[in-house]
Amino acid sequence: MPTTADALDSHLQAQLGDKADATLAGALATFELMPPDGQAWLQNSLSRLDTSTAAWVVGRMASIHRANSV
Repeated sequence: MPTTADALDSHLQAQLGDKADATLAGALATFELMPPDGQAWLQNSLSRLDTSTAAWVVGRMASIHRANSV
């Protein structure tokens, strides 16, 4: 089943607890550095993934942000 923003947020809250907001913020920071075409592709792709896989992608994007912030 494709994911929604609400389902993704709920999944991250359940999975990460108090680290969910920081994870989303890091992923968003990475997303904002992407060119518009890349952003559109990622949004389209995430909406087609199941919630667990979309959450994994968001986590990887947050990891990229952390790695680039050091």
